[in-house]
Amino acid sequence: MKNKSIVLLIVVAILMILFVIVRKCFINRMFSEVLSDTLSINAAIAPELSKHNSNIEKFFSAATSNWQVLPYEDYDKIIAEVTRSHSLYISKGWNASKPLLDRWGNRFEIKYHKLADGRYDIIVISKGPDGILGTKDDISREDYGN
Repeated sequence: MKNKSIVLLIVVAILMILFVIVRKCFINRMFSEVLSDTLSINAAIAPELSKHNSNIEKFFSAATSNWQVLPYEDYDKIIAEVTRSHSLYISKGWNASKPLLDRWGNRFEIKYHKLADGRYDIIVISKGPDGILGTKDDISREDYGN
């Protein structure tokens, strides 16, 4: 009886360890895919806006030196404009007629601010699994290389 209990405990412990390893691998893969998506979107938006200064002012007219989040209405417009001239390398299938969403079904956030020389710095962020901007699970270019 004692031996059966010990064997059962060992089996349960092994299964729990395997579960944790598989879960961590899945989360790391998903994190990598979403990071790739944010980098692709960021890379497509920045040069497109630089080529079309009127677009910059249209979308970012209220820009200051403080970081601001682009409203969803403008987000949808800018993603539509960018996808007309750029291929976004999004790892999950995406229909350009629908809002661009991350793996958790949330729109990516586009944060921006005006630099001293008049250009705009843009960062694309996934709000991560919790869907809340500004928490530890957010994914952006700042995670590249970490």
